[in-house]
Amino acid sequence: MGRELWLPSCSFLFSFSYTGETGKWQLLLKAQNDECRVGYERQERERGGSYAIAEGGLSASLRDLGRFGMIYARNGYLNGRQIVPEEWVRQTRIGDTTRFAEVYKTDWARGAYRNQFWIDDVEGSVIMARGVFGQLIYIDHERDFVGVKLSSWPVAIDPVLRINARDMMNAIAASL
Repeated sequence: MGRELWLPSCSFLFSFSYTGETGKWQLLLKAQNDECRVGYERQERERGGSYAIAEGGLSASLRDLGRFGMIYARNGYLNGRQIVPEEWVRQTRIGDTTRFAEVYKTDWARGAYRNQFWIDDVEGSVIMARGVFGQLIYIDHERDFVGVKLSSWPVAIDPVLRINARDMMNAIAASL
C-alpha cells in the first residue's frame, strides 16, 4: 500500500464506464467538488456518445489552464484558498539535471523534470506543463507571469516547435 499504480487502459475503461453511466465527463481534478472551488468552466460537456480521455489528460478551456497555472504561480493558492500544498509547489521547482534525459539536454542544458512539470533552468524561476500537439502552460515565478498556449501541431511532439513556444513565452514574460 501507499504506492500508486497508473494503468492507462484501466483509466480509459473507467472513464468510458463513468461517462456511459452518468452521462457526465469524468475529470481528474479535485476542483469538481465543493471543497476546492477553482472555478473551472468546463466541468461537463456533451460529446455525442463519446467519452472523456482519462490517461492523465484534461479537457479544459484556455482560462481553465490559466487558473491552473496561477495556482502554481501563487505557491498553491487561488482566491485566498490553499489548493495545492505549498511544499509540493516548492518541490516542483527543484530539479536534478543529472536525472534529465539526454534527448532533452540539447534544448534545456540546465533543465529538469519534476512532479509532471518541465523546469526550464534549475537556477531559474520558470516551470512548464507541456502537452502533446503543443499545449503549454508557462509559469515564471520571478516575473509573476503565466502564459497559456492552446495548439494543434501537425505531429504530437516537435522539438523545433517546442523550443519556439518556450522562447516565445520567455520573450513575452521579459517584455512585461
